[in-house]
Amino acid sequence: MTVDHEEIHRVIGGFYDAALEPELWRSALERMGRLFNDPVIMMAALDGRGCFRHVTSGRDDPHYLDVYLSRYNMPGKNRRVAALLQSPLAVPGLGCEQWETASFIRSDLYNDVYRPQGLLHDVGVVLLRGAEHNAAFSMLRRDRDEPFAGDELRLLVCLTAHLQRAAKIYLRFAEVRRDGAISSEALDQLTAGVVLFDGRGAVLRMNRVADEIIREADGLVLRADGLGCASPIDTARLRRLVAEAASLGPGTGFDGGGALPLSRPSGKRPLTAFVAPLRPTSFESGEARFSSVMFVTDPERRAELPVEAVQRSLQLTRQEAALTVALAQGADLKAASRSLGISTNTAHTHLTRALAKTGTHRQAELVGLVYRTALAMCWNRRAG
Repeated sequence: MTVDHEEIHRVIGGFYDAALEPELWRSALERMGRLFNDPVIMMAALDGRGCFRHVTSGRDDPHYLDVYLSRYNMPGKNRRVAALLQSPLAVPGLGCEQWETASFIRSDLYNDVYRPQGLLHDVGVVLLRGAEHNAAFSMLRRDRDEPFAGDELRLLVCLTAHLQRAAKIYLRFAEVRRDGAISSEALDQLTAGVVLFDGRGAVLRMNRVADEIIREADGLVLRADGLGCASPIDTARLRRLVAEAASLGPGTGFDGGGALPLSRPSGKRPLTAFVAPLRPTSFESGEARFSSVMFVTDPERRAELPVEAVQRSLQLTRQEAALTVALAQGADLKAASRSLGISTNTAHTHLTRALAKTGTHRQAELVGLVYRTALAMCWNRRAG
């Protein structure tokens, strides 16, 4: 198969967009499907019995999806689901290995769901398995096409790591939404300052750390016309980033927003502001819609993002996660390498590997991913 690496990065970005905005899952899965010759795709959250609770699909026939869910929605009625749930975590399993083809085409499942749609070949992956969260993913291909094999399975293994992370974020945010979107308590657990904006760039909410930084009036202030900085140039740049982020629509992947150092009248090290778009319905406050978010860090403060949480969430090594956190806290690569006691070349190697593992292209995108998963991580700490 021919691999378009730029398209793969866009597909990965779409997973993380959908994790924050569930309405994007269908388009994200359909975009992924184009890498595999447009199969039917299903991703489901499962309950403790292995029954599907939430199903998102791409390029399916709604009628046959209803048939599938009403008749074959549990392991006891579906040998392929039963075998899939027993398979190793994050390892793709071919349907023909779980249910021999000659026997499968005589089954009710095949004749009720697969055959009317011209489907035969499938591959499935268990993304999450645990007391709290279970999720699985599968692709179904037409009988006239070749089975999934070779490079396709290797690409699926690569994408599965990102699907896992996106599924975790999605399910954690689902818990947040059920408890009334983002609470002030959850925001205050973040060690970075958080400021949420509406579509016009007006400040709707901020957490405790952001309020403390703004009250110090040393590089960032809140005026009648909105957020301002010590320098008019910084003010213009910050407001432009907020406006650009708020104007972005769904499906932009990691694009949009960016990092900005904010000079301080006191002469202390600059604050670092990172602005990112939020999907239109991801975060709500009453009738107000949050369109963009700014994370602001003060290098003079001791509070840091938890390295262990970043390592676990993004599936990085300890060294890669420590470097990522240092960059997210506003250090440049040279300063980060000094603080970690490693050479700049080693730091560059860790950064390159972290970018590859997270599907990001640039340092700013990596920092953005850290902050866009930070709320999910803080919720996980609160719930646990």
